[in-house]
Order: sequence, then C-alpha cells, then structure tokens
Amino acid sequence: MASDLPVHHITLSVTDMARSARWYCDVLHGVVIAERAGATFRRTLVRLPSGLIIGLTEHADTPASDRFDPRRVGMDHLSLAVATAADVVTWRDDLKARDIPHDPLVQAPSGTLVVCYDPDGIAVEVYAPAP
Repeated sequence: MASDLPVHHITLSVTDMARSARWYCDVLHGVVIAERAGATFRRTLVRLPSGLIIGLTEHADTPASDRFDPRRVGMDHLSLAVATAADVVTWRDDLKARDIPHDPLVQAPSGTLVVCYDPDGIAVEVYAPAP
C-alpha cells in the first residue's frame, strides 16, 4: 500500500451554493469545473490554481441560518500553502484592497499566516512555513 497520499479534494458543507461558489472563485481565484445534484443535495466543484479541488455541498435539510463552528468535532480550518512569508503579505494586502474580512497577519515560530472567512464562517488560512 502506498504511503504517499496527496490530497485530491476537500468538500465543505455550505448554506448558499451560489454565494459560496462565488466567494471561492473570487477570493481564491478558483474555477467551477463541475456541478451535480442528488435527491437531497447540490454540489459544485471549484479548482484552485494549485490544482486542489474544493467541493461545495448544499444539503436540502441544512438550515439557512446554520454557521460553521470550529469547536465542534470535524474540521477546524482550511489551510492553503504559499511559498514564502512575503507571499502571505501579498495575500493579506489583496484581501485588504478588496475589502475581504480577514484577521491580522500572524508571524509565529512555525510560519506566517493570514486568515479570512468564507460566507459560512469557515476559516481559510493562507500559510507559509518558517524557513
């Protein structure tokens, strides 16, 4: 069995498909590559420039008022890698210029990061490991 298991995609549950797809395309420069629906869900696949695919799933029985909570079991946040701390600063500046809400830049011993939030409150981190 192979030990090298690269991430192919991640799928997030969202409350408003159109709003979320627009956010992931606009903010993270993604492109919608597929859409499908089942009896109780709709799914849109967004490919990021890195090749990572983010699936967005709107379930029919999820209340529109529901919001992500990192304190619940499951995902805490989504972290996307960039090469350098300067790249994180560029992302932060771009988020600021486009009035996309984000937290202050963090320079920690492990690396540099900035966090913004999707429409459902999912933390999306842009991260560069320390050299």
